[in-house]
Amino acid sequence: MLRNPDAVRPWQHVLDVLWGYLLLAEKLVTSREVAARAWNFGPLSGDQDSVRKLATRVMVGLGSGSVELDPSPRGPKETHVLRLNSTKVTEELGWKPLLTSDSCLAQTVSWYAEWRAGADLGTTCRQDIAAYLDARC
Repeated sequence: MLRNPDAVRPWQHVLDVLWGYLLLAEKLVTSREVAARAWNFGPLSGDQDSVRKLATRVMVGLGSGSVELDPSPRGPKETHVLRLNSTKVTEELGWKPLLTSDSCLAQTVSWYAEWRAGADLGTTCRQDIAAYLDARC
């Protein structure tokens, strides 16, 4: 049930963000002034989708479910389009996301499919992390 289906969000995989935090932690060891600044770890510019599009793609990927709209949406007022500017982390830390929204979605849908099938998710997560690090490093 979607409350704000046409909202656009900067979807990204947690492994990309964690990689950014590791780079930032490394920088904190060598430069104290880094700690006093804000950092945005976001997807590539233009790599955003609406909530409706993402939810539909997840349902298609899982092969079941449906996307329904909340007939009387409630909740806090939300920004219609949310984007993150990651220019600073790219220029100063050398960080950029490895995963596109397509690869992120495919990996996430695969994880949920394994969860539904009763797979050992500890093993799945370790394999996902190892594959990410192999591609990153």
